[in-house]
Amino acid sequence: MTWLELCWGTLDRASLIELLEAAASAGYDTVAVSPHSYLRLSPGEVRAVQSFRAAHQLRVHVVDAIMAGMPGSPSADRVEPRFRHFFEYSASQVFDVASQLDAEVVNIAHFLGAAVDPDLLIDAVAGLAVEARSRGLLLTIEFLPGTGIPDVAAAHHIAAAAGPDVVSVMVDTWHHARSGGTVGDLRELPPGAIGGLQVSDREAVPAEAGYRIMEDRLLPGRGELPLRAAVSAALANNPQIAIGVEVFSRELRAMAFDDAAGAAFRALRQVVAVPPRASPGTGDR
Repeated sequence: MTWLELCWGTLDRASLIELLEAAASAGYDTVAVSPHSYLRLSPGEVRAVQSFRAAHQLRVHVVDAIMAGMPGSPSADRVEPRFRHFFEYSASQVFDVASQLDAEVVNIAHFLGAAVDPDLLIDAVAGLAVEARSRGLLLTIEFLPGTGIPDVAAAHHIAAAAGPDVVSVMVDTWHHARSGGTVGDLRELPPGAIGGLQVSDREAVPAEAGYRIMEDRLLPGRGELPLRAAVSAALANNPQIAIGVEVFSRELRAMAFDDAAGAAFRALRQVVAVPPRASPGTGDR
């Protein structure tokens, strides 16, 4: 069975309980959450989150992401206020969130990071892999153009050197397209190299001069990316991964959370080519 996952970025203004409620309503199997959305909760809200997850059999699969403390990464006081909270939590705090939510994967992203010696990143990820092993967690590395991990080849190189038993690549179709990556690049990766897939669409040749971070992504199927082929390649590489939808979009932000999650679910289901669920919202397995 293919797991369909709601990534927090699709509802990036929702609280954690709102994300879970929308995911359950739409019929997702899993969610990917930000550490910030959990760490800002009160004790009562934590209990509500845990009760809701248990009642709806909804898995938190990924905690996304470790950003602070990586070589070349900025400190929180050196980034725009809207991005500051991404850099306010240590790797240990992110691992704690994963443990408390029974997550399986912690993502690493070199968001806003500068180019650095890859060996420094390998050493840093290898250190994180030690803690991940001790906690029974897996790590993924998400690549972003313009950072120290700019493409799928760089992410795979770091993962393979830092600990391939627990570290793999998180492929985001938006970043993969921006980096010039192809479906063929995914097919050439060794089996098991891909640990997760985040899906959104875009025009084939958008105006990069007008590119805005975390804006204007398209729902799967609305753009020109070969998403069915990318999903097929990722699942052929690793049939155990979840297929997430991560669409930072002003259009979705203008919608009610349930409506936005439902629209993203229907779009994702089309490119993943899975049949409709018998009982949406039940975590049907």
